Amino acid sequence: MEPRLLDLTGDPRRAHFDYFRTMANPYLSVTANCDITPLREKTLREGLPFFLPLLYCAANAANDVPELRRRIRGDTAVEYSQCDSSHTVALPDGSYCYCRLNCRQPFARFLPYAQAEVERAKAVKAGLKSDCLVLYNVFAPFSSIRFGTSDELVMRHLREDPKAIEYALDVIAQDNALLCEKLITEAGIDGVYYCVQGGEKNRFTPDEYRRYITPSDLKVLEHANRFSGYNVLHCCGWAGIPNNLEVWRDYPAAAINWACFIENMGLCEGKEFFGGKCVLGGFDNRATGLMYNGTREEIQEFTRELVQRSGSTGVMLGADCTLPATVDVNHIQWVVDAVSAL
Repeated sequence: MEPRLLDLTGDPRRAHFDYFRTMANPYLSVTANCDITPLREKTLREGLPFFLPLLYCAANAANDVPELRRRIRGDTAVEYSQCDSSHTVALPDGSYCYCRLNCRQPFARFLPYAQAEVERAKAVKAGLKSDCLVLYNVFAPFSSIRFGTSDELVMRHLREDPKAIEYALDVIAQDNALLCEKLITEAGIDGVYYCVQGGEKNRFTPDEYRRYITPSDLKVLEHANRFSGYNVLHCCGWAGIPNNLEVWRDYPAAAINWACFIENMGLCEGKEFFGGKCVLGGFDNRATGLMYNGTREEIQEFTRELVQRSGSTGVMLGADCTLPATVDVNHIQWVVDAVSAL
């Protein structure tokens, strides 16, 4: 669902846009009374569950209002053709998980689809037991502040008033550190997959990064390390531009993951660079890479060669970053099969 870029010139909501786009997480909540008696009677009469039909009606009503499909994206406003719903699903152990649904379809198709998605969400949660290592992706404060505003805005303010940005990053670091603590101690995950960004060579010099960004990076990571020894540092190559990897070289993490194909640094070189720490990666995550496009023979041959070069101690195979959602899961299984056969 690619959004449509909006031209707000002369738009009566232009002033609202200018106001809210300066905020980290802008939102507006409206509560109204609505008579749902006919809906309740229909669900009782036909033996239907109540919540999902209610969700279907509410989501479709919201989608019928174009302004409710608008979002702030950096310094621009966009409008989506539709917005999916997201709700929580109660689990037997008293916790919950999230379920996202496409409500823009005929109701006769929606209900069985929604019920199947709810069960799938429960099954995923239940399946994350036994020997599966569960890591939660937590972004560093510098990423959080850019996601909530825009990259251009943050960099401009950093040039104009670096102390203000340093203060903001420290405040965000407190929240992100607490998030890591709660995820580990209350949600029961094994550790965090801690993503650091902003080290691109065309953004900061190493000294600038260490001065402005490193303090908030470490405030979160060091706090997470108090509660888990399985935290992974992800040195993100999201921009497709090589990073000054030396700025993260001494960060305390159990394992290090970086974009091998962007940094031109394989697992063996990286293990030496990061002081012998466990390394994670080896596969290009992009849609142009082997993991996405390769045949079974190509992927398994690459896997065997990767293990032969990198060894089997202190190495975890994975991708440079998140794989595209459209990757064939069989490609991942081919890697598992190749390693299992060694």
